[in-house]
Amino acid sequence: MFTVSGSGKIDTYDPVTGTPDWSIQLSNVIFGVWAPTTYDGVLYISTSGRMYAVSELDGTVLWSLSTALSQTGAIVDADASGVYVAIPCARHNGYTLDGVQRWQSSASCTEDGFAAAAHGGLAYVMGDTAAANPPVVNLTTGDVVGSWTGSAPPAFDATKRYVRGGNGNPGDLTAVTSAGATAWNFTGDGPFVSPPDVGNGLVFVESNLGTLYAVDAVTGLSVWSGATGVASVDNGAWADGRDAGNAMGLVIAGSTVLAPSTGADGSTWGSLTAFTTR
Repeated sequence: MFTVSGSGKIDTYDPVTGTPDWSIQLSNVIFGVWAPTTYDGVLYISTSGRMYAVSELDGTVLWSLSTALSQTGAIVDADASGVYVAIPCARHNGYTLDGVQRWQSSASCTEDGFAAAAHGGLAYVMGDTAAANPPVVNLTTGDVVGSWTGSAPPAFDATKRYVRGGNGNPGDLTAVTSAGATAWNFTGDGPFVSPPDVGNGLVFVESNLGTLYAVDAVTGLSVWSGATGVASVDNGAWADGRDAGNAMGLVIAGSTVLAPSTGADGSTWGSLTAFTTR
């Protein structure tokens, strides 16, 4: 598990025991750090004017590059086809996994640049104002190839996309097939505040009452639910890229899922609770 401070200090912990592992301090961090992402053993981190690729194994900085100075930072996500970087209200960029720029285009504040999820060579992008039809961007070319709906970046497995608020209801979790059809819809005990995550055949999402749900990815039925002990609010601190240096999200590691809560007063951190996935 990784934590990144607003000053660019990265600390790592065993997700099961909480035992600290390696720690490094990134250089030249001016305004803060946005929510990091991981892919294939590499942690991609965006600061106010620079992006870093860091080895998950030992914290070695594999490469870094300038993303142009931005006080609000930049959003990063990655899959096998490359890395997507968006500077809110400025532009978005596509890079290879080794940091070579492929394309660059402008980004609006209302439609893109504030959160993204990469999957299957596409970036599912959303804006600060939750536009009705945010774009889907081809990671290789930068072309807008479609749109999608949802109130947080989606999660993916081999066959489906899992979306919070895809039906316009913040209390809905919806599974969407590759053909765009709704496979199932799940409703919890209140509006969901975390972006969904998927692992071990389950889709995880947390409600504003502090309930973590594990939903069967095939049937859409609840397999189990657990209380984090603290009510949460969607204060923009969840790991959807909207709050520099203060982002958090569900973490799935093997048979363990870690669920943070903001606290009922909307403070950035309330608690962190570990559950077994099955």
